[in-house]
Amino acid sequence: MPRFLPALLLLILIFMAQARAAVWIAVSEGGTDYAAVAESVRTELQRADGGLEVMVRPWSEMSQGVPPQVSMIVSVGSPAFSGLADAANRIGRIPVVATLIPRSAFEANRKRLIGPATAIVLDQPPARQIALLRYAFPHFRRVGVLLGPDSQQLQQGLDRAAVEQGVQLNAYRTNGESNLYPALQRLLEENEVLLAIPDAAVFNGGSIQNVLLASYRQKVPMMGFSPAYVRAGALLALYSTPAQLSAQTVRVVRGILAGGGVPPVQGPMDFVVGVNANVARSLGYRLSEDALRIQLLNREGM
Repeated sequence: MPRFLPALLLLILIFMAQARAAVWIAVSEGGTDYAAVAESVRTELQRADGGLEVMVRPWSEMSQGVPPQVSMIVSVGSPAFSGLADAANRIGRIPVVATLIPRSAFEANRKRLIGPATAIVLDQPPARQIALLRYAFPHFRRVGVLLGPDSQQLQQGLDRAAVEQGVQLNAYRTNGESNLYPALQRLLEENEVLLAIPDAAVFNGGSIQNVLLASYRQKVPMMGFSPAYVRAGALLALYSTPAQLSAQTVRVVRGILAGGGVPPVQGPMDFVVGVNANVARSLGYRLSEDALRIQLLNREGM
């Protein structure tokens, strides 16, 4: 065999590997955050590796098949990940990285995929949530949380974090509208602060204003999970921005492309603390967004 053939074969294999090194970003439709995260991930991936092909497409195009060069799929938002699970047979064993998705939505659809999958979920770690409440309200010891069908699985982690930090966590289970307000009334009567956990059956466009109004009237501060809650009247919120989640998603994708394997599901690494200054003043609290965030960062060694 001529000497140049092994070298030629190696070059062909390298070329084939590079030709297959493409990432499909499957985007949920109907949200500006989805598009912003998808574009940010695309830009950063191509900046890190100019030879990497990154396609941003609506998840619905998956029904037309997956281009042969795609070696990884990034889904942005719950609808996109659910759509990918529906198209599992067309995806095969291509790794999937989900982002901008609640843990409950990821777990509900993960088992339907054939290949490996991981996620950067929206849910803040329970220990971080409880710690923020302790820093914001150092004299409070009773925390109430409403848990619906999608969030009941989170109680164990919240209970553990509360015990570790010397807080009493009281969980009130609800199925939604039928028994939401009786459960809310009990919570407000028996606790010093309301911790809101993402669950569409509990916190949605039809209920959030009533929940906020009831907690304000009872002078029980509420901690939400997005900037929208602070704008709507929650005293404070703990959340991660699309930019922060994008950066973490890029790190995970690059690690997999470099051969590091698919890591376990991750909670947000970076985060923001939001405070509604008007509500804080009305309820008699003096809270600093920056000071609370620094306390949390120091606690986590960041």
